[in-house]
Amino acid sequence: MKENSLRTPLSTTDGHEYFKWFHSTYENSFQLLLEKGGVTEAIRLFDVRLTAAIGTEISLNEHFRYADSDESQEAYTLMLKLSNIWFSYEALLHACEIEGLLKNPKSKIDALTNDTLSDLKHSYDFFDVQLDFWGMNGRITDDPSHRADLQEYTDHLIKGATSREQKETLADVFNRFTNNDFFSIKEALSFAYAVRNQYAHAGESPHSGVKYLSTKIAALKASFDFIVLFCLRLGELLMDRRSSKLACISP
Repeated sequence: MKENSLRTPLSTTDGHEYFKWFHSTYENSFQLLLEKGGVTEAIRLFDVRLTAAIGTEISLNEHFRYADSDESQEAYTLMLKLSNIWFSYEALLHACEIEGLLKNPKSKIDALTNDTLSDLKHSYDFFDVQLDFWGMNGRITDDPSHRADLQEYTDHLIKGATSREQKETLADVFNRFTNNDFFSIKEALSFAYAVRNQYAHAGESPHSGVKYLSTKIAALKASFDFIVLFCLRLGELLMDRRSSKLACISP
């Protein structure tokens, strides 16, 4: 891949900068593992889904209903992109399970072992991402009406959640938005998962659950960018762990 021709698919300022860094090191780790013959079928399938998801460009024909404004087009596009990247994340969890990096394979938002999470945050700089996505970029403007809209949207997500784990974690998310506070990885994943599920399973439109479309767009942007960065960094960690194992058993 020609790096100078790569267009960053992320839309937040912080996400854009991290992507250029993380994608480069991810590609290096993949190439190293490939040269060692260590790319498993699960890792390959994850890489296929990830690269397709971040390489997909979507456009809507403005002459059809509900795509007649820039905001509507952006919201629909982001909903599709978030759904797509979430499938990549699920493929990554499967690859991580095979390599023994999960403590709870049944959970989508709290699956990783504490050791993996600690390594991800500190050795792979993901704590810096959490800091820069403080409040999941929830403070759209200083206008309190937008803050209230985001709270109401989170309450809408809680009502639509189908598991106790999601409802409990989203209640914490509600408080994070209220206080513009730091999100744990579990909380950020839970929020992104809920936003995605409302589109994928509940048949939502971009306007569902919000008064202002800009609220939904901000939520979608932060969620998509966070999951892309998480996939890149966790994928790199996974491949580095496997490369290390192969090095230990090489004659």
